Amino acid sequence: MKKLLLSRYATTGAGVMVAAAAVSAAAAQSHSLRAPLFPTSEPVANRIVVEEEYGFSVRRYTPAVELKPVPRGSANYETPEATTIAMLSAMATRDLDWFRSLWDAESARLMEEKDKQQGHDAAFWTSTWDKAFRNRRITITTRIDTGKYVLIGYELNSLSADGQATADVIQLDVPLKQVDGRWLGTQELSNDPVLLYWKTPTVRPHRVIRGVQP
Repeated sequence: MKKLLLSRYATTGAGVMVAAAAVSAAAAQSHSLRAPLFPTSEPVANRIVVEEEYGFSVRRYTPAVELKPVPRGSANYETPEATTIAMLSAMATRDLDWFRSLWDAESARLMEEKDKQQGHDAAFWTSTWDKAFRNRRITITTRIDTGKYVLIGYELNSLSADGQATADVIQLDVPLKQVDGRWLGTQELSNDPVLLYWKTPTVRPHRVIRGVQP
């Protein structure tokens, strides 16, 4: 089991917590009034660091599983791997309707909304998939378990004229969760540290949640 630590801010002790609360209140007042109502001392900047831990396990398929596209009528969604095969099959056969049906309801809504904002229609995606999948071998390589989610990693490996794999490889991950007994893709992990950094678990991302108004 690997662990990914997400740093935010640091200090400990009850006195610091009280001081931080006072600073937060002063910051809110400063934001609205720009200056305290009554005389004060010079402000003393403080910060609190909170570490969040994201556990996950990584397993490699041995050997990697080469994709053999399945027809929509024969697909099943009982495991993360089966849904990933269905999703890749939908892309390989340029079936956008099938592909969208393989995401949880909120994720499908968000994807449709984003498409409208960016002007992406069905032709955009079928053309994109055609270019991405053309002359490439697709293999499922990795499974990452983290909480209730599973990430399935896969590779698109470019092939030479004689059908041999080249060094041109695209690596992608499908985030999934179980919904009513079926595994579906989800956008809930779009900003999740495990999805973003599982390949470099020693990284310590730092996010500034809020600062003090000058």
